[in-house]
Amino acid sequence: MKNKFLSNFNYLIHERKDICNQNQLAIKLGVRRQTIHSYAIGDGEPSYDKLIIICESYGITPNDILLEDLSK
Repeated sequence: MKNKFLSNFNYLIHERKDICNQNQLAIKLGVRRQTIHSYAIGDGEPSYDKLIIICESYGITPNDILLEDLSK
């Protein structure tokens, strides 16, 4: 699960930043930008409630970010 989340999260924050950039996402999640960076490098994972907010921000489902390859 972690590898899919990690690759999909990085895809979203780098390739889909037109929808929601890292600063906007940090504000929506109520975390510091450094927390977003820790998710991106695999040093942490969001809690379930924050995962839901991430998905809502990009218009995807938790299954999408956890199980699919969003870069395709």
